[in-house]
Amino acid sequence: MSQVTRVLVVEDDSALAQALQQVLGAAGGTAFRIESTGTLAGALARLAAGGIGIVLLDLGLPDGQGLDTLTAVQAAAPDVPVVVLAALDDEAVAASALRRGAQDYLVKGHLDVLPRALRYAVERGQAQAVLRRVEQQRRTLEEQFRQAQKMEAIGRLAGGVAHDFNNLLTVITGYSERLQLSLSETDPLRRAADAIRRSADRAVSLTQQLLAFSRRRIPAPRVFEPTAVIAGVQKLLSRMLGEDVRLDVSLAPDTGHVRADFHQIEQALLTLAVSSRDAMPDGGTLSIRTRNVRAGDDARLAALCPVDTPLVEVAVADTGCGMDEETLSHLIEPFCTTKARSQGTGLGLPAVYGIVEQSGGCVLVDSAPGKGTTFRIYLPRVDAPVTAVTEAARGGAPGGSETILLVEDDEPVRLLLRDVLRRFGYTVLDAPDGPEAEQASAAHDGAIHLLLTDMVMPRMNGTQVAASITRSRPGTRVLYMSGFTDHPLLQQGVANASVAFIAKPFTPDGLARRIREVLD
Repeated sequence: MSQVTRVLVVEDDSALAQALQQVLGAAGGTAFRIESTGTLAGALARLAAGGIGIVLLDLGLPDGQGLDTLTAVQAAAPDVPVVVLAALDDEAVAASALRRGAQDYLVKGHLDVLPRALRYAVERGQAQAVLRRVEQQRRTLEEQFRQAQKMEAIGRLAGGVAHDFNNLLTVITGYSERLQLSLSETDPLRRAADAIRRSADRAVSLTQQLLAFSRRRIPAPRVFEPTAVIAGVQKLLSRMLGEDVRLDVSLAPDTGHVRADFHQIEQALLTLAVSSRDAMPDGGTLSIRTRNVRAGDDARLAALCPVDTPLVEVAVADTGCGMDEETLSHLIEPFCTTKARSQGTGLGLPAVYGIVEQSGGCVLVDSAPGKGTTFRIYLPRVDAPVTAVTEAARGGAPGGSETILLVEDDEPVRLLLRDVLRRFGYTVLDAPDGPEAEQASAAHDGAIHLLLTDMVMPRMNGTQVAASITRSRPGTRVLYMSGFTDHPLLQQGVANASVAFIAKPFTPDGLARRIREVLD
């Protein structure tokens, strides 16, 4: 052997141990470095220190007898091959030792075969260690694949549920807003209208979490500094955490820029803060840190992206109860929670994962029972200036006198939107699907200034309707609406601001403002 192999001789007979050293030392062309101990405890301590290449193990030690000694050594160093030394040539014991993973079984009276047996045991042990690592990697990949399949199925279900709910919520929020505007502050029914609207807003928040979890919410990315998100919610966090939790914020002055949906990242940060607060019922400290890193700085990161990738890290750490390995393994499953049953469940942490991964980043978690939890959000760093943001004009929503072709397959939504658009002064042509929209367009003699179409419909989807209408009416603008969609046109077009889009549910005022933005 060209490489030095460290041999740990575990033998309480000092004379035999010395004889073993002499045999190995006299072996020509070999390179063994011998260490010896006379107890099982000493062997376990030496194995814990590392560096041992093979163990020569006597099964009869002062503090360990029989094959249980072999089991203890293997547990301490699973990848280190073990050769059993025995006083007698006992076939039954030899067979049991080999079945338990010993590389060989040697009788103490035949030490002449020791060097050759050790060389063989080392080579075979190394090969078996490689096979074990390959098998472990295979199992890990299989588990990751099963998890990915499960999350994809759940994500599709969540996205579909959110799509249907957003149609319902568009109707609820639209009519509740009309009720609020029609009732005075002193009207007894105003409180009921306000309660309906608040409940609808809470439902909207849940569907947004569903879409973020399933990665089917269309983001509106822009370039910003993560420190701006943290600074913007710092006061809110202080109030939300309560007096028992101290907020410790440390923002690196040179934190880079990222490209993501500002409000989604804000939502992710608030969700993590709420999770940390709930993990500290008796108080504690919530720390938020930012810094620039590279993927190669952490082995787990390096496994997820190229080692030279520049990243911004946002770390949210608490001093709470922490989580065990079992809880961590289910952390991104929907409705998994560490809260008491009376506190409910939610999609908070899965939504955080969905938001960050949709932004091209990843999340790492470190936690242990009684030692708190640290969530680390990593987003790709970009060399681009911060996107300028202008606030939308407040006040009454603007109307118009143009003609709008409304295409929506959900009848309650279509009736609501037709009524809303007419109240804002528009002439409205409406159709439940693409073919009827084509007929309405062909029958109309005047101009159609805007096509307002749902994206997911039977017979023809929104892009097909838009292609048909704009082919016959090139001057018609298009505004898409949807609860969610995986259509590439929207995924890419909205991100590049080349496609006009409004997400359901929306308020009548919000729709009116978006229409004027498209038409003007």
